[in-house]
Amino acid sequence: MFPYPISFNTAAAAGLADIDNVYSMEFDGVDDYGSCGIIPALNSGGGALTISLWAKHVNINGNDNIYVLCATGSTYRTGLWNFNGDILFNLANGSNDYATCPFGTADGFSNGVWYNIVGVFDGTEIGNANRAKIYIDGVQQTCTFGGTIPTNVMSGAPYSSESTYIATNVTAYSSYLFEGNIDEVSIFDIALNASDVESIFNATSTGKTADLSDLSTPPIAWYRMGD
Repeated sequence: MFPYPISFNTAAAAGLADIDNVYSMEFDGVDDYGSCGIIPALNSGGGALTISLWAKHVNINGNDNIYVLCATGSTYRTGLWNFNGDILFNLANGSNDYATCPFGTADGFSNGVWYNIVGVFDGTEIGNANRAKIYIDGVQQTCTFGGTIPTNVMSGAPYSSESTYIATNVTAYSSYLFEGNIDEVSIFDIALNASDVESIFNATSTGKTADLSDLSTPPIAWYRMGD
């Protein structure tokens, strides 16, 4: 656990409290990761969900930078990560990256800077670009889409044996990939709206972060990463 070297200029959002946040978790990209066990929203087979976290990279353009990933064997189911500077929000497996947001160093990310990254899925079969969304620092991004969500994702059949990890795809290739800091990882079994996502970002200031339990629907899993 390491001090949280972060400073924001925004004030706390009205209606969403803030709480102390002075630590984060540092990952070395070699053998550090977090194991979260089975998280129902990520194993449900396609229900609405939201993944929210803060990340600070050492090397944003260095291949995969896993934030959160539900995986087993060589198959990715649901996750949020950065691949060569693009944010990927995945809802099936490695060949079905549903939403991709170009936001690497050339587009907006910088190494050594904290960002709030949120993936939101409304739980319906995709028919347009509004079914899955990626937000950076409270702002919805323009995404490209990798095709329709496969039938097995929408069937509702749970992937009951698949665990969720932070900062690694350890079950797939025994790789530990994220180098930097991750904080305030949260999983929701609903699709947060734009106002909720913005309030999470705005309620964070120096030494403080949004109190997610203050949302109308709190997260089903919330990893404070040291606080």
